[in-house]
Amino acid sequence: TVQMQSTWHHDIVADALTINNMSPRSQAVDAMGYPHIAYGYNKLYHSWYNGSVWQTEIVDDAPQTGGNAEIVFDSLDQLHIGYLDDENQAIKYAVQMPGGWSIESVPVAESALSKFSMSVDDADNVAFIIDHPDSDSLSLYYKTSTGWSNEVAGTYDVSITDIALTFHGAEPRIVYSGGMYGSIDVKLLYKTGSGWNTAFLDSSGYGGFSISVCTDSSSDVTSAAYLDTDNG
Repeated sequence: TVQMQSTWHHDIVADALTINNMSPRSQAVDAMGYPHIAYGYNKLYHSWYNGSVWQTEIVDDAPQTGGNAEIVFDSLDQLHIGYLDDENQAIKYAVQMPGGWSIESVPVAESALSKFSMSVDDADNVAFIIDHPDSDSLSLYYKTSTGWSNEVAGTYDVSITDIALTFHGAEPRIVYSGGMYGSIDVKLLYKTGSGWNTAFLDSSGYGGFSISVCTDSSSDVTSAAYLDTDNG
């Protein structure tokens, strides 16, 4: 769905495909202003609008892949996708190269699937923030030209509901939610030169579902949107 002047225009992007667990962070816009969407479940699909029609390709044809897909463009207009591989209990990363897609698994220690979010910093390094329920911690995984590295961003004592990652320059900003039934807090976890810091964003009740987050590249402002089921 796209807003054109004062009205909304609806298109069927693709049909007759198996889709499940579509992420609120599954769409991005390229340098030409055209939308791209990543989704799936039995395969990872990438659909994009080329100015006249929608096109669809299979990025990863492995079974039970493509759930919770997130998509982001870097400053060179290169496309990156993070998604789940349910069959192999893995978080996978795909990047669009001139000759096709390059796919690998994020080297997460736990075998169980985890909640995650993906973004790129100002140097176009890809990063994943991943929930580690075995150790009650959130870890930031970086992919650079020399390989993967990771660090613990924070710990918690409640169940994580959702998580989303953005960057202000090279500084990661993570919005996440967690708590017990009827009392879920939304928090900001951010890194500065002095280390990791935490701030409460919302402690009003049962919110923090389906988080979407972005940072204005021309300012220091980070915006987050999420579902609050207490208030509809």
